[in-house]
Amino acid sequence: MENQSSGTNGVKFAVAIAAVLALGALILAVLLGPEYIQFQDLSLEQVLKLLVNLSVVALFVERASYVIVRLKYGPEDMKLEKEVKSLRRAETTTRSGSEIVSDSGRMSGKKLMLSMSTSFIIGTIVAWVGVRCLHPLMDPTALSDLVNPWQRNLFSFADILITGALIGGGADGIYQISMTVTDLFKFLRASMDRDK
Repeated sequence: MENQSSGTNGVKFAVAIAAVLALGALILAVLLGPEYIQFQDLSLEQVLKLLVNLSVVALFVERASYVIVRLKYGPEDMKLEKEVKSLRRAETTTRSGSEIVSDSGRMSGKKLMLSMSTSFIIGTIVAWVGVRCLHPLMDPTALSDLVNPWQRNLFSFADILITGALIGGGADGIYQISMTVTDLFKFLRASMDRDK
């Protein structure tokens, strides 16, 4: 029961942080009046190239976080797997089945938390170094012509966080985004052909 309440507290904490960030962004937008940043006219191939590059980076980050999780929990996880296998074969074990199942659930939660936080941290570092997802979508002249330097800096900060979260979320999420973009382009192309 403690795991469930700590998981619920974690979700509440994440929702609270998201709400505070959204409120802060709204206050900044009202007080500072940011200028609109225009998107570039991009082809499907350009968008997919960006998403493929992000997918490759995300695959590397996934592998790195897997290695870190295995380094931290590998021996303990292998021991638990052996106990679960012996429990399934109805062999006698030193611990009860409920203890083994409970420990297995706790171990899965620990590995998931470490994997997610490691992926987000590595993804954010990669984004900070220069791999970005929003910047290539924006019109470079409109971005460089921004009067307020705070908006350029805040845009870069938001781009780093979004890219870090996107890369940290894994290649599967980026693949889903690329499939959505492909479907959208196909729909737009079909509707433009019908209008002609």
